[in-house]
Amino acid sequence: MYAIGDITGRMLLAHVASRQGILVAELLAEKINGSGRAEGIIHYDRVPACTFTNPEVASVGLTEEQARNQYQQIKIGRFPFSANGKALGLGSTFGFVKAVADAATGRLLGLHIIGPQATELIAQGGILLGLECDLQDIEKIVFAHPTLSEAVMEAVEDLSGIAINKI
Repeated sequence: MYAIGDITGRMLLAHVASRQGILVAELLAEKINGSGRAEGIIHYDRVPACTFTNPEVASVGLTEEQARNQYQQIKIGRFPFSANGKALGLGSTFGFVKAVADAATGRLLGLHIIGPQATELIAQGGILLGLECDLQDIEKIVFAHPTLSEAVMEAVEDLSGIAINKI
């Protein structure tokens, strides 16, 4: 089993253990009868971290500081839940979404959320990082309205200066 990504300072919980168990089972199946489909890699740098508090906190990928240390130039996009229609309707407007991208390639490097349903919304960041999406890829996605997930879209659009509802 191979690992990619620094796990220093990260608490890896049940979702990681579950993926590790599945990977081991796939590797064993491949070894025993050649029928496994194991890639043999877990990208620990793409594993969501969730804190189940009020407000919820979640992140995936590089932090702003890590990105600054690894890339020559980065972009930061932010979008507050106070400008999100669904958050307003829920009466839960505290928090924001922050997106981190490589300025040279536009590739998304990290997504960080504090606010309503952050631990649910972070799956979008995991998918986008897992697919190694860049800003052009993400900007083609249609997000349902009114939803909290639009805050993810708006934070990504803010990276390009095109967030419509940012206040």
